[in-house]
Amino acid sequence: MTAVPGSANVTAQSPDGGAAIERLPALDGLRGLAILLVMQFHFWGLAFGVAGWQPSLGIDRFFHRLFGTGWSGVDLFFVLSGFLITGVLYDAKHSSAYFRNFYARRFLRIFPLYYGFLAGALFVLPVWNRVSDQGQIEQLRQVQFWYWTYLVNLGSAIKPFHSNIPLVHIQFWSLALEEQFYLIWPLLMLLFSRRSMMLLCAVLVAGALATRYVLLDPVSAPFANQNAAHLLLPARVDTLALGAVLALALRGGIDLHRWKPVALVISAGALTVLTMLFIRHGGLTPLDRDVETVGLSALALLYASLLLLLLTAKPADRLHRLVSHASLRFLGRYSYAIYVFHLLVAFELTAEVNRRHGLHLLFGSQIPFNIGFSLTCTAISVTAAWLSWHLFEKHVQKLKRYVPYERHSDAGRGLATGQRATAEVSHAIGS
Repeated sequence: MTAVPGSANVTAQSPDGGAAIERLPALDGLRGLAILLVMQFHFWGLAFGVAGWQPSLGIDRFFHRLFGTGWSGVDLFFVLSGFLITGVLYDAKHSSAYFRNFYARRFLRIFPLYYGFLAGALFVLPVWNRVSDQGQIEQLRQVQFWYWTYLVNLGSAIKPFHSNIPLVHIQFWSLALEEQFYLIWPLLMLLFSRRSMMLLCAVLVAGALATRYVLLDPVSAPFANQNAAHLLLPARVDTLALGAVLALALRGGIDLHRWKPVALVISAGALTVLTMLFIRHGGLTPLDRDVETVGLSALALLYASLLLLLLTAKPADRLHRLVSHASLRFLGRYSYAIYVFHLLVAFELTAEVNRRHGLHLLFGSQIPFNIGFSLTCTAISVTAAWLSWHLFEKHVQKLKRYVPYERHSDAGRGLATGQRATAEVSHAIGS
């Protein structure tokens, strides 16, 4: 979930030091939208939930269900990752240091902050008396193996492991899933042709849905927890694969503009399915069987269609202008660190509210407090992420100059002018 800022019609040096390229700010904005969804899903109603206060007003319950759909922002992250990483790998396919450069750059982007946070949580925060039990540091220590090894999704989903993953640090399941994807995908990209990979992606999309049904079937009960269909790579690879298809289509000279009407139909159909599930189940609960099967497929198709529509949109189009808004691009730039920090921030602020007996209703409604709580958590999380980037992360990123991507000369062959720019941008942002 890395990001590089950009703006419409701005040029910048390409990752291989070559000619200037056009930037596509909508991708940063899309990432900003994803982290905004995830944050508000976790922030809204958290303080009341920890205190055991259930919303009593109808409007409160509606907003609780509405913000309860924000977990799907992770699916948007997955689609973007599939698109960007596949583009990076395809463009560097004939590089003499294909694996070394990819994994070195992934290491520099992801590991320093992740392991820095983990070390800080386990060894620094416990000596600070202001950190409350709400941070679940002791629980984290007991299952730290799964975090150090990027296997927290397996530890949580596989029943025989008996791992009690702390809720405050549960968001790292998605980072573990992406790391597992990074271990497999470069080899597949190297071994198979573009068309074969597109076919494989289609198989993976169908296979992910089938896997979720199997994991939710009683036959899987002895080894799979209820959340297995939500946390394991084989069950969630459809989002990554759909993003990958778009990257491969661009590099095959396919005119995505011709697929825009299809994307509109698919997105409308996916929204219809999700709306029906929302009405039927009173929200989109991530562990509901229908949501975990058909619902996750609908989300994958919706976000992949949204990405296609943005790739084919003109800067003046309403959708492009909305997603490219400066506030979303700002969030997108710091989305990785925000994702790492935000849950601990929220639970610590919840503990502070409880210490001060600060929970209050206004005319019986939780909404005013929830708005203030969400804004405060968002501000703290963004500030922490901004400091992390400028004081630490960006200095580590300078080491990437020692492992530059080597793009083969025909990486963009057959692309139209606008599509070529998009392919270049995906390479830059995903680097």
